[in-house]
Amino acid sequence: MEGGELKTARAITIDHIFEGYIPALSAEERQQLEDNLVQHGGARDPLVVWRDGSTDTLIDGHNRYEICTRLGLKYAVVPMEFASRVEAADWIDRNQLGRRNLSKQDYKMLLGRRYNRAKFADNSRPANDNAAKDRGGQNDHRDKTAEKLAKEHGCGEKTVRRAGEFQAAAETLGIEKEIASGAIKATTATLKKAAKSLPDQPTQEEIEQAVSEVKKAAAKKPKGTRKASSKFGQYPPTKCLEAVEFYATEFLQRCPKRVQEMKTVLVRLIASCDATK
Repeated sequence: MEGGELKTARAITIDHIFEGYIPALSAEERQQLEDNLVQHGGARDPLVVWRDGSTDTLIDGHNRYEICTRLGLKYAVVPMEFASRVEAADWIDRNQLGRRNLSKQDYKMLLGRRYNRAKFADNSRPANDNAAKDRGGQNDHRDKTAEKLAKEHGCGEKTVRRAGEFQAAAETLGIEKEIASGAIKATTATLKKAAKSLPDQPTQEEIEQAVSEVKKAAAKKPKGTRKASSKFGQYPPTKCLEAVEFYATEFLQRCPKRVQEMKTVLVRLIASCDATK
């Protein structure tokens, strides 16, 4: 184990709201983690807790904690301090966004939650009246928030705002976990349409009906849909560069953290072309 305090008699508290922010592991991923922990004799990476007075609330390492406590394996703890639950929650999402194995759905949910949380905090602060008029008031806070997060996570501001719409709609419908896990696959437009169809104080039946419509829309295969690879057939040899640019842009929008991987693949592709000349 690297760094942190060895586990002590201090009890670790599980906050189920915080736990729900952590992207779920597949059965295969969880089994692989358990095998690794058993082989190593415990957790190599320490658990992270929010130390608030006498309470240690787990904010990173939920799967490691469950496996280690169940099997009697060792683990270390790193305590952190936060001013509020909001600050602790934002650390969780930021920490998860720094990992490489996120699905597209997980990425959008985490980024969207960070954006909406920060936007709410910015909009709740009183602004200087003259400055607000010059810059468009609270909309400026929204744009500044998107700009800041876009720079931090290496994506476009539109990607940040769309992720915010995606997460907000999923939260309204109560299906964040299902969306993030891939159990329900839906576009931002579909989620927004379903969320907007609800009244201000929807009944459970109305919410269930809206969710049902999302599932129906997700199950429909759009007309003319084909595998991405088949679309290269639309481009004649003289348009190959256009095709590569298109797919590279699409890839970066979906996986902004994997830019180096994309560069490596393109370098290999160019090298293979040179080798055949």
